[in-house]
Amino acid sequence: SKGMRQKVAIAMAILREAPILLLDEPTSGLDPAAIDDFNRLVRELAEAGRTILLVTHDVYGACHVADRIDLLHNGELVGTFDRPPGMDRIDTEAVHAAFATHAAA
Repeated sequence: SKGMRQKVAIAMAILREAPILLLDEPTSGLDPAAIDDFNRLVRELAEAGRTILLVTHDVYGACHVADRIDLLHNGELVGTFDRPPGMDRIDTEAVHAAFATHAAA
């Protein structure tokens, strides 16, 4: 299945112990439980010092795992959102609002 291929690809990337992980739509094809597991793993890896660049259309998931979100539209940076100190996530509503503004343009 696509989900199993995604899990294997993610595991292989992590096992290489590269200091930087580049992940393109890593939760595509995963079921909700696997997505939750993935999100926890990403936070743990980041807290352990790994740099993770993740490309995704999952705004909700990104807000819960990212320290920073850069919003791109037509290849241009149109917004940057940082996790506030002491908070467990980036403001999902602010990211959604910015996305909607540029998607409607």
